[in-house]
Amino acid sequence: MKKDKISLIIPMYNVENYIDECLNSVINQDYGIQNIEVILIDDCSNDKTVQIVENYVQKYNFILIKNKSNSGQAVSRNKGIAIATGKYIAFLDSDDILYKNNLSQLYNQMVENDADLVFARLNSFNSKGEYGYYSDKYINEYKVTNVYESPNLLNCISICSKLYKASLIKNIKFLEHTFHEDNSFTLETLFNAKKIAIYPKYLYYRRIREDENNKSTMQKLDYKTFNDLILNYSDVLNNIQTQNNILFLYKYMIKKLNNYIINHVKKEDKSKAKKSILSFINEFHLSNRQKRWFQFYNKIYYLFANLYGMVRK
Repeated sequence: MKKDKISLIIPMYNVENYIDECLNSVINQDYGIQNIEVILIDDCSNDKTVQIVENYVQKYNFILIKNKSNSGQAVSRNKGIAIATGKYIAFLDSDDILYKNNLSQLYNQMVENDADLVFARLNSFNSKGEYGYYSDKYINEYKVTNVYESPNLLNCISICSKLYKASLIKNIKFLEHTFHEDNSFTLETLFNAKKIAIYPKYLYYRRIREDENNKSTMQKLDYKTFNDLILNYSDVLNNIQTQNNILFLYKYMIKKLNNYIINHVKKEDKSKAKKSILSFINEFHLSNRQKRWFQFYNKIYYLFANLYGMVRK
């Protein structure tokens, strides 16, 4: 039986040490490489990444796009979505690895459940071994749901180990020139997906880089990236006209921002960061009375989360 085409979007930047392993995991997919449209977007790498990739392009007819300037993963992914011709779209980071049955299992769940979006688990790894991703606890049973029935899915922000109907995301863009671009894209996608299939199996290897000079962007968190997270959340509020009964979205954002301050923002920047949250709350689509309640909730959550963090230490 003929399979539907899946477009696999892979942004790249200086990954000469990882790209072979990444692309070999794509070629060896049991879904069949002939059914996969591989779109590689290089963001002005200055190592041997492009030279390595060109061999795959010639042999397997992969699509290679070269950005004219270093623009970030969001720009690269948006370009990939724009030219993708597959019925379904998946994302792969260029230092990560797919399980051999990644695309076939995601596709089967998509078709069997007539879903808009399929979730599976992420298996992180470094030189010390493998370990589950933090959001795995929310992907713990087979089910078909949506974000209103299962608001904990808001915690599953990574775009990896997921399969999307192309029609679901063709008009959704990653917020460009910021870190945490997964956040606005994923949250908007979740609120637009009517049926989300949960597949509680590991299908994706996420690499944790240990070289201090070569860490992935998601391992470099500070006050600057905190502000980028707020920009992503503001973008969500602009693109999703939420109703007052979807208060779990606002609570989720406040919790994430406070946890970010506690865990990643330096002591000298914490005061500025906390003021930024108060300003952000004013963007909520709520009455002034409800906003004041969230300001109080924000203060109480920070106090308890900070105390809990100190106790754990």
